[in-house]
Amino acid sequence: GKSAKLESQFKVSYSIILNMFKKNNSETLEEILGSSFIEAARAKKKDEYVEELNSLKLLDEKDNWQPTGQQELIVKEFYLAAKEYLDCRNEDWSTGIRQ
Repeated sequence: GKSAKLESQFKVSYSIILNMFKKNNSETLEEILGSSFIEAARAKKKDEYVEELNSLKLLDEKDNWQPTGQQELIVKEFYLAAKEYLDCRNEDWSTGIRQ
């Protein structure tokens, strides 16, 4: 038969972190959490995520994606509006910081 997917119900609390620091003599919280089951699963997919992120960055830099259908056209319009908003917001933040 098929085995059920195992999902951890483990929640990190302040006391757990303190105990882990004491027992593991770890330098940082990242080192401690990096050894958890969840992080191990994420680490396996890290290369895949980095590759996907890099391809999205290339699309953003080129900004030459052409929609082929109605749904893609809606996504493209949303993307351009969101990009314009974020650019304006960044300008406002930069201006506000200088003042």
